[in-house]
Amino acid sequence: MRLTLFSASVRQSLGRMFLAALLGLSLASCSQTAPPTMIKGLPSHLSEPESKIVDFQQVNCEHIWSYVDVTAVNNPLYWLRAVDCAVCLSPADARAQAKCWPGDSWHAAFKQAVLLSNGNITPLERHDYLQRLDSYSYDDPSAIRPLLMLWREGQGSLLHLS
Repeated sequence: MRLTLFSASVRQSLGRMFLAALLGLSLASCSQTAPPTMIKGLPSHLSEPESKIVDFQQVNCEHIWSYVDVTAVNNPLYWLRAVDCAVCLSPADARAQAKCWPGDSWHAAFKQAVLLSNGNITPLERHDYLQRLDSYSYDDPSAIRPLLMLWREGQGSLLHLS
């Protein structure tokens, strides 16, 4: 009798499992879209970005000033590296390098200002390059604006201290 109760219990459990599997399959067939395919653990709708970001921390300071392409000058990481490199220059080298840039665009004016900020400048010179930089404020790319504002605020504070 016990054996028949056990076999009846097993049959009942198997029947429930079969019904659950059948219900699961029927619900899966109701889906209108197929699940996204997975490639290396990522959904297929995610793809690799088209552009790569240059790690300007790896760029030698001797070469940082030669970057003039739009991709570089619109990258805040470029300007952080440029500020780091300007600090490493002697005041005479910073002034000489600043003279190489005509200041006829927002990025050339900013590059010149960054260089001159380390060139033992007078308050009048600092005021002049800040005004020149302000004249290009409508041309500043939005990605650079917070960094530029922060840098300019620091330069304005130095001007007020002098």
